[in-house]
Amino acid sequence: MLMAGDRNARLFPMASERIDLAATLEKTALLSSLSRAETQSLAARTVRRHFTNGELLFSENEPCRGLHIIARGTVRIFKTSVNGREQVLALNHAGESVAELPVFDGDRYPASAVAIEDVELAFISRQDFSAASHPRRQADLHNLHCPDSHKSEPKE
Repeated sequence: MLMAGDRNARLFPMASERIDLAATLEKTALLSSLSRAETQSLAARTVRRHFTNGELLFSENEPCRGLHIIARGTVRIFKTSVNGREQVLALNHAGESVAELPVFDGDRYPASAVAIEDVELAFISRQDFSAASHPRRQADLHNLHCPDSHKSEPKE
């Protein structure tokens, strides 16, 4: 039996309607160019996660674990100054991905993210994202998201 604060309890939300992972992925701009087969492959590697109001998805400078795609709710992206003041960078809503760049470049999260209401999201680990995507497709997605990037493309 899972207790209320158990981290694993968030993998499967309490909501009566479960999100359709493939539909959530298809509606996300970052992944909209994927074929149906690619979307289904990625959906098979995707996990549902639930966060309550005020719960942190990740913190600034934490190693990137994967891609967060909001299915329901709103997430606030912010940075905290050395004196503790928060600077809000964005509010992300359903259909949007959160902190995509570190998924591609392997860097740390550039900012923190917190749920500002109950949030249900689709989460794809960096390893699963890489495993489900052909290297050329990863380069296409990276270039779509970061058109000014000068990083070399993966070799086939």
